[in-house]
Amino acid sequence: MRPYLLSLLVFAALWTPVGLVFLAADPLSIPAPPDFANLKRDGSVTVFGPGEFFPPPGVIRLGDGVVIRGAGMDKSRLVSTDYKVSATGCFIEANNCLVEDFCFECRTGVGEQNQVFGWQHNYSNGPASKVGTLAKLNRTWVLGRTFGLYCWSDRGSTPLPNRVVATNCRFTAGQFAVLAGGGSGPDAQWFDLYNCEIEADFDRLGAGGDQGLNCCCVAAQGGRVRVFGGSMRVKAGPKAERAVGAWTTKFPATPPAPAPDWPYPFPNLELVDVDCKVDANGCTGPVFDVIGDVGPEILVVRGSGSGPNGEWLTRGKVRVVK
Repeated sequence: MRPYLLSLLVFAALWTPVGLVFLAADPLSIPAPPDFANLKRDGSVTVFGPGEFFPPPGVIRLGDGVVIRGAGMDKSRLVSTDYKVSATGCFIEANNCLVEDFCFECRTGVGEQNQVFGWQHNYSNGPASKVGTLAKLNRTWVLGRTFGLYCWSDRGSTPLPNRVVATNCRFTAGQFAVLAGGGSGPDAQWFDLYNCEIEADFDRLGAGGDQGLNCCCVAAQGGRVRVFGGSMRVKAGPKAERAVGAWTTKFPATPPAPAPDWPYPFPNLELVDVDCKVDANGCTGPVFDVIGDVGPEILVVRGSGSGPNGEWLTRGKVRVVK
């Protein structure tokens, strides 16, 4: 066959429907601008390709039953650059939400308080807000300055408490990577975290806000927090007041910050098969893997701490079961 005939055949093949599909770019490599309003519609499904996506200013309150899927928690990222206020997050989940292979980030200045993902007060949508909310996070990264996963509930105990179930996720912040804030009942909120990487990096991401200059992976002021497997990594700094992996506390701020008269319940905190390492990095305050200041004993089952031979470094009401 002559060369020019072969070229004509190849050209014709490429312009068939099959050829056009073959030439088309991978749709995930050129993400279309997302419909941010869709995130607020009950029952909506939004799929993000790789890239960073910047919503309009303000809070995004997800609709009930919303599904968000990305191309990977290190590939698809929804970034808020403007929102910073106490007790209100950048992205507020409603009832029965599912997030997979995705990243939420609040990207504000160092020292500016923000909460990234969770719920606050009764901000959830619809009748479901009266019976508790549920969020399921799979392979999701929550990245913030002051707080990462942050929840503060004032609804008290309900038949269906506010609940987050996270599997193979990553929570990163400068001061509190995971904070179960104060509420009016011991069952106001539940966190169940499975095989998650939890990181607090004070010098890189903190510090600011109304919760003192602390560096902590998991803090429980109210409700029930259970961590199964995974890791906690704390890197404090010379300006940090304390460095701690897991902590039950009434109000983390130290004088002269005022402690408000909030209706704190006793928190319940459990760590099972967790690998915890705390790096003081110049912090001159308390440095521990676990501090139990309020509520019942913190239960630590197996796992490893920062002490010699993996011993847990604890203070206060903590029970370690090997």
